[in-house]
Amino acid sequence: MVPSDPARDPVALSAEFDRLAALEALGGLSHSDHYIPWLVRQLPGRLGQVVEVGCGSGTLTAALAPVTDRLLALDLSPVMLGLARVRCARWPNVALEQADANAWQPAPRSLDAIVSVATLHHLDADVVLPRWAAALRPGGVLLVLDVLSWRGLDGLPVRAIGVLYSGWLRWRRTGRLTKDRRVVAAWREHERFDRLLTIAEARRQAHAHLPGAQVRQHLLWRYSIRWQRGVDGGVRY
Repeated sequence: MVPSDPARDPVALSAEFDRLAALEALGGLSHSDHYIPWLVRQLPGRLGQVVEVGCGSGTLTAALAPVTDRLLALDLSPVMLGLARVRCARWPNVALEQADANAWQPAPRSLDAIVSVATLHHLDADVVLPRWAAALRPGGVLLVLDVLSWRGLDGLPVRAIGVLYSGWLRWRRTGRLTKDRRVVAAWREHERFDRLLTIAEARRQAHAHLPGAQVRQHLLWRYSIRWQRGVDGGVRY
């Protein structure tokens, strides 16, 4: 039976991200791409076995490849994976695989890191966060960057700064202050697939499954979670 909620339907999501893959040619880069260097710096040096959940077109994958011995990048969209294969062709340590992240079950204590960007809000976090945590070896890191919901006047000063910063980044990258109208329309259509949390909800969700996790709010409508398993199996602060 196909789920009634398109945000939880892997077939509908795969088709949706196939559609969004065309935005790359229009310069429709995600705000998440701005945080890729920061994400790489959150990892504890060179790593052995890493999985990226929701690799999209492979922008983060290509940045993780130089600091990883073996990198498995998963995505639901075959078109996105095609872009990622081109982007990561020079890295023999990268394997790309089509997979439903809700169904993916890594072996316990088998990974040095799991990294996921703009994907958690499409997943059942109550299921996948404990599963991901259990997959980490002692010292392993779980690193998530996801999209925030802003409701009413919540966080208005941060939102205003984010709008200005976003415009400046776009001008620096493209020479334009405004987005391509096709990009705007595509992402507006995509909103029906989004189930976003406020920063307070994100903190509650993370701490329910990852005690001691560091949850940070960022500009550009993003938040991050960083959790590390201690050498004794507990949390490392």
